[in-house]
Amino acid sequence: MTTRLIFVRHGYSEANHGHIFAGQTDVPLNKTGFLQANCAAEYLADTHIDRVFSSTLSRAYATGFAIAKKKGLDIIPTPDLCEINGGDWEAVPFDNLAEISAEEYDAWINDIYSCVCPNGESVKDFYSRIISCVTKIAEENSGKCVCIATHATPIRVVLCHALGFKPERLCDVPWPVNASINIIDFKDGKFSIVEKDITKHLEGIMTTLPSNI
Repeated sequence: MTTRLIFVRHGYSEANHGHIFAGQTDVPLNKTGFLQANCAAEYLADTHIDRVFSSTLSRAYATGFAIAKKKGLDIIPTPDLCEINGGDWEAVPFDNLAEISAEEYDAWINDIYSCVCPNGESVKDFYSRIISCVTKIAEENSGKCVCIATHATPIRVVLCHALGFKPERLCDVPWPVNASINIIDFKDGKFSIVEKDITKHLEGIMTTLPSNI
């Protein structure tokens, strides 16, 4: 049976606004972010969804909650859907990361799969965490449609995997924008992309990422 997975990146957060590396630092959505989350929920209003999962970080949880509330569903907080643990990079402005650890930051920008966040999580371990978590959700909800509210790097990982790229090609997958939607099917242990980078619900309120993220 096919499991449909609807991935929604969290709305615009205070960390996005401040251009800081949030990682697992718990920063809330701002006014624009809540508006984006509600627009995503409205866009999915006519889509059948059985369950809603979310990262435990408030920016993703609030985004998932808007969708779950619209559907009359409970939200299922899932720690393994959280963003990468940035270690020493947590809550640091992106403009300062090259000063803190130039080599690691260069890898983050140019060869992200090889990056190890100083005193934090390696992207290789993070990649495995995300794929294992999403696979478990898909297998435990066989034949259902589930919505997963999470972060930019997890969605980038899932898209890389679904495209059939080797993990080393993670750098070739663009960052998803705030509150964008990606739809992926899971069947017989394989992921396939149904629709990618949906942003039509964000007309006039779409936020883009700085080039140094």
